[in-house]
Amino acid sequence: MQKRIDLRKCKSYNSVRKEAVTCSKKNLFLAKLKEKSLTQEDAAKIIGVASTTLYRKMIGHSDFTRNEIQLFRSELGLTAAEVDNIFFG
Repeated sequence: MQKRIDLRKCKSYNSVRKEAVTCSKKNLFLAKLKEKSLTQEDAAKIIGVASTTLYRKMIGHSDFTRNEIQLFRSELGLTAAEVDNIFFG
C-alpha cells in the first residue's frame, strides 16, 4: 500500500501556490491600472519609484508601504475590499 503524500508540505507545492497568489494579486492590480488607462510606468510615478521597483513590489519581492497603498487607493479609486485583495490577499 502506498503512503499518501501531503502536497501542502512539499516546498515545490508551496512555492507554486505562493506564485499563483502573487500572480493573482498582480493581475488584479494590472486590471485596475488598465481600467484607469494607466501604465505600470504611470503607477510607478504615482508612488515616486522606478518602474523596476514597482515590478519587484508587484511580484512580492518587496512590500508596498502604507503610504504607497494609500496613494494607489486614492488615485485608482480602490475600495477597501480591493485594497485587501491586491495588497494583503
